[in-house]
Amino acid sequence: MSITRLLRDWSFTQVGGGAGTQNGEWLPTSGFPTTVHVELLKLKRIPDPFIGLNEWDVQWVGESDWAFKSTFTVTEEEYNSPHVDLVFDGLDTFARVDLNGKTILEANNQFIAYRVAVKESLKIGANDLVLTFESAFLKGRDIEKQHTKLGLWNGDSSRLHVRKAQYNVTPERYRAWLQLMIDGNQNMVRVWGGGIYENDVFYDICDELGRKINAFTCSDGSLTCDYAVLVWQDFMFGCGQYPAYESFLKSVEVEVDQNVKRLRHHPSIVIFAGNNEDYQIAEQLGLELDYNDETSDFRKTNFPARHIYEVTLPAAVKRNCDIHYHRASPYSGHGRPTTDRTFGDIHQWNVWHGSQEPWHNWDILSGRFVSEFGMQGYPNIRTVDYWLGGDKSERFPQSRTNNNHNKADGFERRLEVWFKARVTGTFSNPSQLYLMENFKHSFEMESYVYYTQVMQAETLASAYRLWRRNWGGKGREYTAGALVWQINDCWPVTSWAIVDYFLRPKPAFFTIARELRPFTVGMTRKDHKVFEDDRHADRFTIETKLEIWGTNSTLIQKKAKLEVTTFDLHSDWRTTTSVDVVLATNASTELFKGSLPGQPIRIKNSEVPRVLIVSARLIDENGQILSRYSNWPEPFKFIKFPTREELGLKITVSADGESVLLSTNKPVKGIVLDVEGHDVKWSDQAIDLIPDDPQIIKATGLNGREIKVRYLGDGTA
Repeated sequence: MSITRLLRDWSFTQVGGGAGTQNGEWLPTSGFPTTVHVELLKLKRIPDPFIGLNEWDVQWVGESDWAFKSTFTVTEEEYNSPHVDLVFDGLDTFARVDLNGKTILEANNQFIAYRVAVKESLKIGANDLVLTFESAFLKGRDIEKQHTKLGLWNGDSSRLHVRKAQYNVTPERYRAWLQLMIDGNQNMVRVWGGGIYENDVFYDICDELGRKINAFTCSDGSLTCDYAVLVWQDFMFGCGQYPAYESFLKSVEVEVDQNVKRLRHHPSIVIFAGNNEDYQIAEQLGLELDYNDETSDFRKTNFPARHIYEVTLPAAVKRNCDIHYHRASPYSGHGRPTTDRTFGDIHQWNVWHGSQEPWHNWDILSGRFVSEFGMQGYPNIRTVDYWLGGDKSERFPQSRTNNNHNKADGFERRLEVWFKARVTGTFSNPSQLYLMENFKHSFEMESYVYYTQVMQAETLASAYRLWRRNWGGKGREYTAGALVWQINDCWPVTSWAIVDYFLRPKPAFFTIARELRPFTVGMTRKDHKVFEDDRHADRFTIETKLEIWGTNSTLIQKKAKLEVTTFDLHSDWRTTTSVDVVLATNASTELFKGSLPGQPIRIKNSEVPRVLIVSARLIDENGQILSRYSNWPEPFKFIKFPTREELGLKITVSADGESVLLSTNKPVKGIVLDVEGHDVKWSDQAIDLIPDDPQIIKATGLNGREIKVRYLGDGTA
């Protein structure tokens, strides 16, 4: 018979005393497991690090030593058991464990679970257990001095020697995040190599939710199939040149063996990847990396971690399970660099990072599988106000507090350089100017939040739309999948996340969800300039070409009607065509290529094209709208938008109090709805609306409040 008991009553202290506790002062914890920051915050011993600049006032916590203790009683029956073990599922990170004054364990890897036989150290009655944690930050710097300083992209290089998690999550929060992912039509989540091996409950929820949502009848109608939500699991190495000295390797071997054994039974886990971007680091730093060399002892090179990724990790995966192992993310194989677009996976950061291309170039920035790409956007204004902590003097985009709540290097130059240009009279690389290139906007806080959100929504939706087109059927399957960076935040911040720390979806969440429906329609418009001959620069024609495609991610062909309507934003002119189409199974289908209806051929650069909005809808045989998409001329900043009165935008709340009907007399771009006070759960945002195609949005929790609306050209810019 086996008896398991959890030790729940704990207290903690700052070793030697300090700002957290007095010397010898033991404070009860509010729960267990826990962290020092959580307990100090609840006891008001530190300010909330999520507000203002407070994070800098709590750095001492990570540079101090802490101890936790618990006194537990052992009965005579328990003591007489043949074996008594203490089990630790995660000690962060350099910990000494003492039982009744005797050291029973010295731990140095948070990713390892420890099981210690303790019968000889126990006694009947009261027993004292003390966990003493050294500062992982200071210890890491000491270890680095003993070995060597290694390269990385961001942060303190000493972290490369420390096997430490970066954050932790409750079961309730796991479920909320994963449900949002599913609501957004995502079917794979990547656990990034800079985080943790998630808790068991995370993978349990992935298995469970996958079985619930993905059951369907197969194409022959005779079989019901179900598949789990897919998990891409990185091993915990990221963005650095890791060491491979003997003690480090031994710790890693135990770590990966334990975690592969723990996770291998989950049907949701479909791939283990060795690291995040460490081969990219090696390429960028010019380390010894010959992709054609598969046999050398890489520990003797200046890229020693290659031994981990090509020897240690694959061996652990192979001996413990049959889950596929991939050396890194990204990794091309076939002797190709990590930027290769035809093999393996790619992190496509040439929008935002890298060459900072316009987002309209996603179709030429594709890859075989795009496992990272992204664009920043501000979170919900309520989240901004939370971190401002009521300081209205900081409520503008360039404030010190707002800057502190964005940890991306060079984010201001990428989001917006217009302000800097106004002051200095100089511009950086024009491709950096994502807001300036595309939007006329203001620096009023709510307005700035809105425009960065719409920019993010347009950027990410465009990527999915263009890459789904690249899955064109046999022989044309150029992009097999894409994972957006990122779904979530670990603190209140402006970032690449499409849902903020407080689980508030940004507009991008909804535009992506629309692009990941089973059936979608997409369009591009491009100007084609043809010169009369190779001598004259002023003799040419400019013709605007339109291309339309549809996608079908099911295993059954889909018959539909393609309806295309072109509107002139500045008149009542419109034209509509419709045609019956068949969407091929699990592929994109090209539907139209030709001139943009209503757009004259121009012979001068000074000829301003008509502002034509093209709406495409896929309608099934029962009249149900499968998908809709409106293509607008870009950049949006050049458009002279109609007045509010000319638009005729109407917002009508139905009798149920939660169904919101949107209708308009003219096309509207980027509708975002909100209310005063607490959040409403909206079923859609960043909505494009056209005449005679009203849309109903669900507004859970509206409770009779007046709806506020933002859209491009609403007069606030």
